[in-house]
Amino acid sequence: VYTLITAVMKVKAEEVKTWFSGNTAITIPALYLIINAAFFYVLWLSEIIPSIAAGQTPASISGTGLSVNPVHILDIAVFLPAFIISSVMLLRKEAVGYCFFPVMLVFALIMGIAILGMVTMMAVNGVRGETAMVVVFSVITAINALVLTVFMKGITEKAAAAKPGRARKTGR
Repeated sequence: VYTLITAVMKVKAEEVKTWFSGNTAITIPALYLIINAAFFYVLWLSEIIPSIAAGQTPASISGTGLSVNPVHILDIAVFLPAFIISSVMLLRKEAVGYCFFPVMLVFALIMGIAILGMVTMMAVNGVRGETAMVVVFSVITAINALVLTVFMKGITEKAAAAKPGRARKTGR
């Protein structure tokens, strides 16, 4: 959160938008991230709602002493809305969307890699996990990397050569 606040204060969104060419792929990447957020809303709520209705602790945290899953809280309250908001802002071609959309995609990619690493270490230590979840997170993580790559290819060579924080020289 603090990094995002600092970025907002330091980055000139209008300048970042100019880094991207007019033919940068934005519709499919933005819709993908919205669908990704919707998937996780459905996944988390499909565990939360039945637990609330039954008056029980969600199965994913039973035995931990917690009454709610902190991952669910952070995702539902912070990250999934940020995915959707940054995607909508990108679809509207707002400058801030060009700043935050790739940040959200990088976050999703890093979280996917972290989850896969955690599941791998659990398997190494003899903790059985759900194979289906490993496959799902592997596919989502690979797609996140692909979508990020496609979107970032829209950065122009001129922008890549510019030094941040310095004024650009105009041609003679």
